[in-house]
Amino acid sequence: MIRGFSHIAFNMKNTEEMLHFYCDILGMKEKFTLTHKQAYDQLLKDHDGNIPEDLKDFEKFLQKMGDRKWLTYVEMAPHQFIEFFYQYDEKAPFPEASRTYGYQHFSLEVDDIHAMVDHLVAQGLVPDSYLSKGVDGTWQCWFHDPDGNPFELMEYTKDSMQLMEN
Repeated sequence: MIRGFSHIAFNMKNTEEMLHFYCDILGMKEKFTLTHKQAYDQLLKDHDGNIPEDLKDFEKFLQKMGDRKWLTYVEMAPHQFIEFFYQYDEKAPFPEASRTYGYQHFSLEVDDIHAMVDHLVAQGLVPDSYLSKGVDGTWQCWFHDPDGNPFELMEYTKDSMQLMEN
């Protein structure tokens, strides 16, 4: 049975800005960071030093990257995380969501959307949309993080369709 989202993952372009945004501005908690070497050591341990053939390319990648940071987990709620991958080469930007299939945005449920929007604006963020009640009866407001990933803030109301019985 599915219990909920475990995590969502991002390749980071602006490492320090992203971690500052999610931890210091949104109030999430940095849980842990792994280097490539730590991941390689764990891979060796998990396989008693005998890396299976299907993991050989992964092994080479981890060895090549050495002590560089690989990923950081940030906790947004109990058992719910954002996984941030450090990038050491140039990547193509994510395509505009309205022009592709697949990922479009993620949404964060908040207790008081008015206070959260005020907090983000006070931190210098500019909303992508006005704070409004959507057609589903839920308060919403849209932003982008420092790497340009779109996200939505939502506050459920007594009229939110998501909370109604079928």
